[in-house]
Amino acid sequence: MAEATGGRAFFPPSIDDISNGFNSIEEELRSQYALTYTPADFRADGAFRTIYLYALDRRYSVRAKKGYFSPKQ
Repeated sequence: MAEATGGRAFFPPSIDDISNGFNSIEEELRSQYALTYTPADFRADGAFRTIYLYALDRRYSVRAKKGYFSPKQ
């Protein structure tokens, strides 16, 4: 579920490693961006639309939802 929605799951191996997970979450929250997208061939038919998002600079990785459902009329 986390991957499909653009997120990431944390599974600390021990209680002592929980703080490392929170540090990772804190770092990611400081690196978020919001994008808007309007397709050129918009159709309000309720179908699932796959999207591909990537950074031009390959040193960076992008995590985003795999797509969205177009609204129905």
